[in-house]
Amino acid sequence: MNFASELALKPGDVHVQVAIEALRQALQTEQGSIRLHAAEKLIAAGQGEEVRGVFERDLPGAERTPIVRIGLWRALAAAARTPGEREQYVEKISAVFLGPENPDRVHALESLCKLGVQAKGPLLEAIRQMATGPSEDFAPFAWWALHLAGDKSARTHLAAALQSTSWVARLRGAYALRWIGVTDDAAILTALARAADREPADSKAAPYVKGSAFALNADSRRMLAWGLELEAVLDSGVDDARYEVCHTLVRAMTSADVDRLQARLEHAKGDERVGLAWAILALSSKP
Repeated sequence: MNFASELALKPGDVHVQVAIEALRQALQTEQGSIRLHAAEKLIAAGQGEEVRGVFERDLPGAERTPIVRIGLWRALAAAARTPGEREQYVEKISAVFLGPENPDRVHALESLCKLGVQAKGPLLEAIRQMATGPSEDFAPFAWWALHLAGDKSARTHLAAALQSTSWVARLRGAYALRWIGVTDDAAILTALARAADREPADSKAAPYVKGSAFALNADSRRMLAWGLELEAVLDSGVDDARYEVCHTLVRAMTSADVDRLQARLEHAKGDERVGLAWAILALSSKP
């Protein structure tokens, strides 16, 4: 998944303009991860210059603030004008990960993964240490990064995380598998399907585990049931879960769903609003 080339929007689609305006509003009025998510969707929609103008303005006051700085650098790397400019921000994110005392190391690693960075040298070695370290919660992002670096066993380790007693590890393992897009390993898809059926509906990990299974069609016999569960999250789940569900349900939606999504968009707030706008844009970009 590449923020800079994700969408191929249909020119003249009125729904697209509504969705982009919602994202622009979020970029200007929201904070934290909601604002970052809106920025990344705008970049994918070809509005990188607008995002650069806003985030470059914020850089001087945020580069020493953990977590916030990672989001700014990630968006600016995705919206970079040149490979060299992108690399400058990637290096900043990598430096945070390489600092063992930094409180936003895991955020840095997630961002490197989302940017598709193929780690080498000391960065790769530090990632290997995290993957095999004592923290079940941190390991999935490390295995995601190792997959990008060419480790053939990484996806199997991510599937193993789905059996963890830690809901954070299960959530991150499923999330990473969705980003990677596992489609050619029957054993991993079977593990994901079993994890989705095993995950309690009221678990914080449920929208991510079930959503990953749905997005990757882990078991065609269970797709209807998972889809209904995800629709229920869209109706009554918490904000970040609704945002995630928008990314997974859209895989099975068609242009006929756009009016329904736009109707929800008019009343949605926060991350759900960003997710709905993204779903509308994603549907517009479908062939």
